[in-house]
Amino acid sequence: MKLLPILGFVLTALAVIPEPPRLPNLVKLGSLYNLSPKWSIKGEMYLEEGRLVVKEGAGSIWSKDSLSSLNKDWTIEVVFRNSERVEVDDHLYLDSNGFSFWLLESEIPHDMSNYGGPRSYEGFHFLINNKEGRGLKIFANDGTRNPENTKSASMGECDLNYLDSMVPFTLRMSYSSKQKIFKVQVDNELCFKTDRISFEKLNRDFILGVSASTDVRSQEYWEILKLDSFNEVTEGAMYDHDLMKEGLVKMMTVTQTEGSVPTETPAFRRKSLMEKQLDGMTNFDFIKFDTNIAEINSKLVLLERTLGNMDNAQVVELSKALNEVQSLQKKQLAALQDLKQTHENIQALLQSHFNEIFNSVGILHQKVIEEIKIHQSETHNIEAKVDLLMANHKEILKQYLSYAGELEKKGDTSELFSIVMKWVSLPFFVLLAGLSLIVYRLRKDFKHSKII
Repeated sequence: MKLLPILGFVLTALAVIPEPPRLPNLVKLGSLYNLSPKWSIKGEMYLEEGRLVVKEGAGSIWSKDSLSSLNKDWTIEVVFRNSERVEVDDHLYLDSNGFSFWLLESEIPHDMSNYGGPRSYEGFHFLINNKEGRGLKIFANDGTRNPENTKSASMGECDLNYLDSMVPFTLRMSYSSKQKIFKVQVDNELCFKTDRISFEKLNRDFILGVSASTDVRSQEYWEILKLDSFNEVTEGAMYDHDLMKEGLVKMMTVTQTEGSVPTETPAFRRKSLMEKQLDGMTNFDFIKFDTNIAEINSKLVLLERTLGNMDNAQVVELSKALNEVQSLQKKQLAALQDLKQTHENIQALLQSHFNEIFNSVGILHQKVIEEIKIHQSETHNIEAKVDLLMANHKEILKQYLSYAGELEKKGDTSELFSIVMKWVSLPFFVLLAGLSLIVYRLRKDFKHSKII
């Protein structure tokens, strides 16, 4: 009988402990309408063949229930995949294509401008995208700023070749309250680990969210296959199988600092120069650094890493290619010089021909004017001769009429007829010949003028 109160107390305690947020089996779900009222979907997120898919625009899913065991042990696992509708290499939309997981100390956000999630937030943002290299970046924010999605602004990051993967990835976040260790893993490989984060003085429990966004011009899309959370550190989260290749483990305080002994040996931690400068800082003191210098430093590190990956053969090939480009540029410059000289020669030749034609036309014009003047003078001479001929004809006619009158008085008509024929026809034929000559000369002048 003494066991009954104890059993009742245990059952009551189990009833009080809420079940951690987790998505149901998406294969058996059938429709988004069958999701429990514990989840809220926003934007362009759809259910297709047992997957939550974001193909165009931005979409997100948020738990209405919070993760109530933040001060205890917990583990969260998200299974996702990146795919393409058409097999093309269009991974150029760095500021629009991305996948995010959120732990927010707030209500469900309405802003979707930051890869499907809020631009300003209070909590953690785990971003997977292709900007500054393919990988995962981890951000912590207290709600007072809008951090840039760059490696220099992140509290941790690691490389991850997630693009066009046929195999899904498992993103795991875990916290051990006993060891005070917050850890991020991808497919059981360690990406980030620290013992300087405490969740004991939060204003409220975190809500979970998963978001994704894709540019409408891109063929890339995102799939969410599973989301689970547990009120314990799972077996997979207990062990660090390996460090992410090419990744960095950054140690930084993002909330309250507690006195604790590091649970990692120094040999396990790989630090960059920037991390060594950041060691020992508390809260968000790293914000005081000049963001421009940090951005320049991150780009220099990326450039150094790229150059380090290039072997001697690639350098020689690149040098040969540059020499070929320089040689081609010299040939093009010489060809342009020849083309310029040819253009100048053609221009000078055209100018010379134009001057010759202009001078020839001027000379021809002067000759035509002189010939016209000569013809005009000859025409005036002919007109004077015609006038003289007409005057002679009138005089002859007058003499004839006088002589005819005398003959008429004498009555000699035969002699009169012969005289008439002699003195009338002769001037007529002379006049006709003169007129024919004038007409011939005028026609010749007109024809010559038309030819000119």
